[in-house]
Amino acid sequence: MTNNESKDFSTVTGSRDQNPKVSIEDVLEVLKSIPDPELGINIVDLGLIYEVESHQDEVVVKYNLTTLGCGIGPMLEFQMEQMIEEELEVKVILERVFEPAWDKSRMSEWAQSVLG
Repeated sequence: MTNNESKDFSTVTGSRDQNPKVSIEDVLEVLKSIPDPELGINIVDLGLIYEVESHQDEVVVKYNLTTLGCGIGPMLEFQMEQMIEEELEVKVILERVFEPAWDKSRMSEWAQSVLG
C-alpha cells in the first residue's frame, strides 16, 4: 500500500463469528493489494467490496464491479480468492451482488481525489 492509499473501510460492512481465524480488517488489507487493471486503484478504495463476513475457517466477500458487463470480473475473482487463501489460509466464498449498483460515491476520498 502506498502512503496515499486510504485506510478507510467505511463503505464496507462486516460481520464475524465469535472467534474467527482472521479479522475483517485482515481480509480488507489483502484485498487492497489487488488493483483494478484499468484504473490502477485497489478494489477496496474503489468501493467494489461491499461486505466481508469472517467465520471460523472461511470468509465471505460480497463485491460488485463498476459496470454490469465488466470484462475483468473473472480475473478479479481469481485474484481475490488466490490472495486471501494464500495469505490468510482460509477458504473464500465470493458472492457478486448487483444491488446497490456501484457508483463513485462508494470510492474512498483518496480514490475520488486521484480519479477527479
